[in-house]
Amino acid sequence: MSCNAENLAAKVTECQTVLKNIDENEKNFREKVTETEKLICERAEELKQMIDVQKQSLLEQLSVSRDQQLKQTISVHEEIERYKIVLENFVRYSNEVKEKGTANEVVKLAGKLNGRAQELQKFNVDTDLTNDYKITEVNFTSLQTDDDLKLAFGNVAIDVHGM
Repeated sequence: MSCNAENLAAKVTECQTVLKNIDENEKNFREKVTETEKLICERAEELKQMIDVQKQSLLEQLSVSRDQQLKQTISVHEEIERYKIVLENFVRYSNEVKEKGTANEVVKLAGKLNGRAQELQKFNVDTDLTNDYKITEVNFTSLQTDDDLKLAFGNVAIDVHGM
């Protein structure tokens, strides 16, 4: 019986050693999990900041392009409007001279009016007024897929093995 008691006492000591090892492993595991959580959160913040900087840069580029296109469009639009008003006024004046002018006035102004009409007709709206006008196209493409983003973020390696 004494021999069995000694053997069993040794088993108790063995159990205590194994429990101590398990507790130490659990403590180390919890510390590693906490450290890994911190690293994941830090990486996420870094990526968020990089994304915010890139987003702001792209939005600024887009804004500059939008403003340039708007200025260009307004400028060309105003030029065409002015030319249209010149044409409308010329047509109105020519019709008034024809309808209300004396024969002498019509004969006197006909040459000048025809010459001016020829000048106005030579003017090509598409090329002469819009030669500085550029059409801007905007596209956004992302070169990364969701899988690429997961790879850029990182992975957690979990290795489960026996004692």
